[in-house]
This record gives sequence, C-alpha cells and structure tokens, in this order.
Amino acid sequence: MDVDEEPAGKFDSFIIKATNVPLEFFQNRDVAKRYFRRFGKVKLVMFKPKRFTLLIEYANEDSMLNALDVAGEYNGHVFKVTRDTETVLKKKKTKKNPDPDWTDDPDVKAELEAMGAFGVARTYDLRSEAMSVDPVEVTKNKPRRWKSASASPKPQKKKTVIRESISAEHSELVHIVRQQALSIEDKFKILDARDKLIRIKLKNSIELSKTTATVGTCPDMCPEKERLMRETQHQVALYEQAEGGKGMNARLAVKQYSRSSADQEAPLPQELRPVSVLQMTMGYLMHRIMNLCDSPDVNIAEWYHFLWDRTRGIRKDITQQELCCQGSVALVEQCARFHIFCSARLVSEDPSVFDQKINTENLTKCLQTLKYMYHDLQLKGESCKNEPEFRAYIILLNLNDGNFMWEVQQLRKEIQQSKEVKFALEVHSSLDKRNYVKFFKLVNSTTHLNACILMRYFIQVRLSAIKTLLKSYSPRVSQTSFPVSHLTKILAFESLESTIEFVESYGLTTNIERNRIILDKPSFSDPEYPYVLDRAINLVESKRNSSIGEVVCGRELPPKTYENHVPQDSFDEEGYLTVTPDVDEVDSVAKKEETKIEEQKEKIDDPPKILSSRIASPNRSQNIFAPSVQKIFTPAIQNQNVFAPVSQSVSVPSPSQNIFAPVGQNQKIFGTGSQNENVFALAKQSDSIFGKDSAAKSAFTKPEKTEQSVFGKGEKSVFGKTETDSGEMSSTKSLWATPPAARSGIFGQKNIFGGEIVPSTPLIVETPKLEVTRSVQAEVDEKRVEEESKRRRDEEAKRKKEEEIKREELKKRLEQERKRLEEAKALAVKKKMIEEQQKRIQQERRKNVEIKAAVSNLIDELLSSVEEEVKRVTLGEISRRMRERRLRRVIAKWRENTRRKRKRKAIDFNPSWCSTMTVREEAEEGTRGDKRPK
Repeated sequence: MDVDEEPAGKFDSFIIKATNVPLEFFQNRDVAKRYFRRFGKVKLVMFKPKRFTLLIEYANEDSMLNALDVAGEYNGHVFKVTRDTETVLKKKKTKKNPDPDWTDDPDVKAELEAMGAFGVARTYDLRSEAMSVDPVEVTKNKPRRWKSASASPKPQKKKTVIRESISAEHSELVHIVRQQALSIEDKFKILDARDKLIRIKLKNSIELSKTTATVGTCPDMCPEKERLMRETQHQVALYEQAEGGKGMNARLAVKQYSRSSADQEAPLPQELRPVSVLQMTMGYLMHRIMNLCDSPDVNIAEWYHFLWDRTRGIRKDITQQELCCQGSVALVEQCARFHIFCSARLVSEDPSVFDQKINTENLTKCLQTLKYMYHDLQLKGESCKNEPEFRAYIILLNLNDGNFMWEVQQLRKEIQQSKEVKFALEVHSSLDKRNYVKFFKLVNSTTHLNACILMRYFIQVRLSAIKTLLKSYSPRVSQTSFPVSHLTKILAFESLESTIEFVESYGLTTNIERNRIILDKPSFSDPEYPYVLDRAINLVESKRNSSIGEVVCGRELPPKTYENHVPQDSFDEEGYLTVTPDVDEVDSVAKKEETKIEEQKEKIDDPPKILSSRIASPNRSQNIFAPSVQKIFTPAIQNQNVFAPVSQSVSVPSPSQNIFAPVGQNQKIFGTGSQNENVFALAKQSDSIFGKDSAAKSAFTKPEKTEQSVFGKGEKSVFGKTETDSGEMSSTKSLWATPPAARSGIFGQKNIFGGEIVPSTPLIVETPKLEVTRSVQAEVDEKRVEEESKRRRDEEAKRKKEEEIKREELKKRLEQERKRLEEAKALAVKKKMIEEQQKRIQQERRKNVEIKAAVSNLIDELLSSVEEEVKRVTLGEISRRMRERRLRRVIAKWRENTRRKRKRKAIDFNPSWCSTMTVREEAEEGTRGDKRPK
C-alpha cells in the first residue's frame, strides 16, 4: 500500500509570542530561557526589548501547546502568551540526491551476481524507510561559473553584518559579556570583550570602497573603558584622583593620549569624543587646571605634563575623526596658545620638566593643522575670525627663514593687511636688518602671546648687538668700556645682574665697580654650554592682564558645562552590562548557535532510530539521508517476510520459482518473456517484503501476538521450522541451506552472455551458527543499549548536580554582592553625611573668615578716616599758624614804617632837631634796628 508523500519544502513552525514580559527576562536572558524550557524543548528565543516581547520556537507541537496552557506568570507578573502564525523562519532548501549505494543498471547487477557465486542476488535493502538521522549541513564547493564577456554585470548584494555562525572565540567573548562584574577588573574585561565583538561586526560590514571617517559618540571627557583600564593599572593622574587619593574620580578624568603604532587597531566610535565633548573637556582644563600654574604649592612638572598630554589627546581625537569645523578650529587654536604661553613661562625650567624643542614641535603641528583647516573652510565659503592672529604666529616662528616670505605673499589681501601680519613683517624687517633697538621696542609694544613667541629670539638679537658694539667701540690699541645701565635698557634685560651675567658668559668682563663693561674683542668667545634664558617677567609676563585660562581661550571663558555632566555607566545595579544594539545582534547570533549545538548534542545522545513503523513507499529514494526511500526488490509472496519469524513457513522455491519474482509467474530473472519484466521491477499486485499492510507487520517492528523481533532473544530461528497460514509444515532447513533444482539458479535456463553454463554450487550456510551469532549479537546490542542509557542517566545526574552547585554558587555570589552593595550604600550615605558636615563646617569657617575680614576692613576704614581727619585738622592748624605768623610780621612791619614816617614828618616840620633821648638810648635803638628782620 502506497503512502502519500509530504510536499517538499513544507515546515511546521511551533512559535509562540509572549508580550508584556517581565523586565528580568531582558536583564538576564538565561532566566527567560530556563522559564520556557520547562514546557518543552526550545529551539530559539528571540528578544525584542523595545516591545517587551519574546518569540519562542519549540521543537514540537506538544511543547508549544503545553506552553500555551501553562505559561503566562513569573514571580507574580502576569503576561500574555499567544501562538504566532505571522513569523516565518527561513530554512535552507536541501537538494534530494539519489542513493549512491545502488545502481539501477541491470547489466551491472547481473555481472555482480555472477561474480558472487550465488544462485540469486544476496543484496537486500534492510531499510523500510529513511533513517531518522538529522541532516548534517555540508558546505559544498560550488562549481566556478565563468561569465561571458558580453554579460552585463549584476548589482552586488550587500553583505550581511553578522554571519549566521560564529567561531569559538566569538562565543567565548559573548559569554564574557554576559557575566556579572563584581570589580573594576571584571568591568574592564567585559567592556574589552564588548569592543572585540563590535570590531568583528565592523570588519564584516566594512567595504573598503565606502570607508568614511569614524564619528565619535563618547559622551564623557574620558571613555569608560579607559577609566577602568587606567584605574586597574594605577595610571591615575594627580588631578583625577578622588578625595583621599584613592581611585579615580570619573567626573575629573580626562582622556589620556596614546601613541599611535603599526599594530594599533582603529578606534571605535565610543572611544572618540565629538566636538561638543571636546569643547567641554577643554573648558574644564581652562577653568580648573590651567590657572593652578600661579599657585606656589603646585608641582609645575605635573601641571605641564598633564595639560600637554590631555591637549594632545584632544588633537588626536580631532585628527582621527577628520573634523573640520569652527569648533574644531577653536580647539586647535587653544592648544596652540597653550604651547605659546608655556614657551615663555617655563623657559627657565629643567630640561626634564620642559623641553623647548618638543614644545616648539607641538606648536608647529598645531599651526600646520590650522593652515589646512583654514584652507578647507575657505573652500566651503567659511572664514575664521582668528586666522590673522595665527598667520602672524606662523610668520613669527619662521623669522630666520627667508624663503618663508613667499608663502606670506600667497595669503589673501585682507590677511596681509591685518595689523597682526603687519606687526610680524615689521619684526622680520628689524631682525633682518639687525636693528636690535627697534626689535626690543616692538617687543615692548606688542601683545603677551607675541612677546612669548619672540622671546626665543632674545639671545640671538642680544648676541648680535654685542658683536656690533665690539666692532664699533673697540679700537685697535686700548680698551673701551660701555655703561651696564645703558646696555640693560637697549637690550631689555631684566636687571643689571642679568646683563653682567650674560656678557660674562661670552668672555667679557666689567670694571671694579661693575657698572661698565670692558669691550675687549679678543676676549669674546662662545660659552662651552649654551646660555639658558631666564623668565622675562618685566618685558613679557607683565603684559598678561588676565588669567591663564582666558589667555589660552582667547576670550572670556565659556560656561562650566562639565559641572552638570554625569559620566556614563554601562553596567546596571547588579553589575551586568547594558547591551548595546551592536552587541545584541552578535549576542542573538551566538544564542542561535548555542541552541543549534544543544539540539545536536541532544540528538547525538538519543539512541539511533532504527525501528520504525512508517510505511515504505515504492516511490521513495534509497538515500538514507533523504526523507523518502524507493524500494528496489519486489515481494515473492504476499504477507510474507523473509527475515522475520512469523507464523508462516518459508518454503524452498521450486525450479520454476524465484523468491524475488511475483507470485503466479514462472519467469527467468533475465529471461525474455512476453511480459519483459525485470526481477527488480515492482509487482503490481503485491507489496514490498519490507512493507506492511493490514495483514503483515514490518520486519523491524514489534510483531503481534507471540512473534519476536529479529534482534530479540527468541528461541526460534529465523530460518527454522515455522507454520504457514494454512497450517502446513515445511522443512526445517534454511532457505539458503538446500540448493534449488538444476534450473532454479539465476543462470539456470540461459546465460545472458550466451551459451549453456553449468550452474554453480551455492555456499552452504549453517543455520545453528547463524542463530547463535544473532542471539549473541542481540545480547551485545541489548547490553550496549543498557550501558548507553545508564551512561546518559549518570551524565544527566552529574549535569544536574553541577547545575545545582553552580546555582548555589550564584546565590552565594548574589548574596555577597547584595551585602557588598548594601555596605557600599551605607558607606556612601555615611560618606555623604560626613561630606555635608564638612561642607557645613567649611561654610561656617568661611563665614567666620568673611566676618573677621569685614570687621577688619571696617576697623581699617574707620582708622583711616580718623587718621585722615586728624591729618586734616593738624594741617589746618599748621596753616592757620602760618597765616597768623605772616600776618603778625606784616603788621609789625607796617607799624615800623608808620612810626618812621611820623618821625620823618616831625623832623621835616621842626626847624631844629632836638633829641628826646639820651645818647645811650639812641645807641641801643640803633642796635635793635640792625637786628630786626628785613
């Protein structure tokens, strides 16, 4: 009886949809998998966090129905479970190949039978149907198909981002990402694995022809992974440490500069900072770090190296992202101003602290980058307001290069006519003409940053001036001296001592009073070690009338946006990584791979499915891996199985009968009868000897009543004495023990190759030995099955025990983590209370200091006002006395003059003069008159 074959390509999907599921299913996906595995074998679980939905595919319908009936509640949270009929999973099409073990050519079959020395063919198909072996995906090399020259190129399809199968290394990375982080080292390890997974995804999706610059997405001043790495490696700078010097304060951390190398991988987007974050970082440095240079208790070496490293990191982020906008230009300009300021402020520091050559190289790189940015923005139609300033800086750095002026002539007219560029050209002219007086006058009249750049030429100009003075003032015979004070003035030295130190380093001397320099031309020589320039406080640093941050910024400082910024944390409260979309995609592929591996393991552990009651169809293929089997042999007798000990007798075929020929026909296997039927053709009215109908069972299924299986421990032999349906007894000899008649062989009547042949004598098979062998083999198979089942039970028990141990360990770790979090929370609360208390104490102290300062200022003001009043009164009294003194003098003189006039008048009106005084009185009067003030 034929059975209809299932249509090819038809797959039953057993998928359910769970909506409004608990959040724990997404936080820990193993929880969701364990929950749905309770209802049956799960093939795949698809997570959709945005919709709070899960798609679960089961292996069979019973598991799906069980989940639909029972699932829907987890820890008090009720969610909806329905069957999903919309989702269709794509499955690979398998090509049905014919069984390569069987050849359908009759000539080949006849030749094989003749070589086997048997009367009939001894080849049997023991498979009543295709074996239940899972199809193994084998990747075959496709034949190369050469394209014709006239064929038009087809559009290429985009490659998938993630492959459908991942390697063991990728699976290990996914396993690391799913772990719980209990320490800083664990967090760094998980983030490192996450970045490796993202790099794998990017490598698969990148096309070299369409590569673009990486766009940064890091929201912090320092990426989270770098913070964890530097904290584990103890690379925390002084300005990034938390209170007490323990660990790193994430709010103060700034990305460190990393030197590029050949084996260094390209940075990921989360490792690069966009322009807005770079501006926030530079604002933090200008507000909080740069102004510390003026503090006496600050280590200038740590200050400079920290700022140099962090500004270099900013410039590297700009370069790696290929940024060219107004914001990036402003950042590079600020980096250049920082190096210009340091060239004058740190000029006297030790070379281990500050190297002028390295600082100049960094400044040159900044200015070179600005040149390219100005050019690119000009092509876009944008202009930068600070371009003349930095074009002038470029000129001032190249005053000794005469060919550099050609580049100046290529600038735009408005740049050439700007006051900054004009000043730079004047300085170049004075230096070229060796006019040292004009040079230092220009330095004295310029801005602070221009003076900082020109400070590198001070030794050159002063040395040229000394040589000029030696040529001008040194005669051939005698020596000439020059005033130290005048030389200090024209060469802009800081003091007389610095002037004397400079000339003495070149071999010149001074007089005994050290106020004049002896211009001795033969004694002039270059020093053994270069002269080290000291800070120019009066000439250069005195020009700075704002903070260092404002000098570097070039304007007023921007708002403090960094104060309200909260650093990124990729881990939740339990220490699990918050999965990003990129990692989620790789994670889903890894979970599919794990599900497939688990299914393969389960199928391998299952016993081979040899016994089956499925009805064989004559139209099925003979390939053991194909879904259907095609029968080769036709039955000799209906309702009869040759190998099974059924309640029928297997009689020896007569000379005119073949066991493989249809009943009621006496034909040769290779004869040329009227019907032209082959011995291997299908019988029209009979079934396969391995098929089954309503009256007979398959040879590999359990027979009904008292019949026993071929592989069982039956007492009856397969070929022993049996009863037929009619109750007649046949011979106890085996079917193969007694040879048939002379004409019962396959070549009995006629040789297919022509001529008569003598029939060959078939081999005699001893039935008892075969029965013993089969019984022993059955016992061995049964024992093996028992051992295999026992081994599986032991492995299952061992696996459950290991899972229980892991579960207990996980509980312990979770409990420890909970306690640690509680302790940390309590410690944080306590620390916060202490900080608040300290803040209150500091506020009280600050208030007391302010009160004391206010009282002191008030007292000082009162005292000063009283003192002023006393001075005013005293001065008024002195002024009054002076006026009275002058008035008395004037009155006395007036009286004297009046008295003299009266006396003269009296003498004039008296004809004779009579003295009214004696001679003595007149003498005394004359003496007093001489002593009076005139």
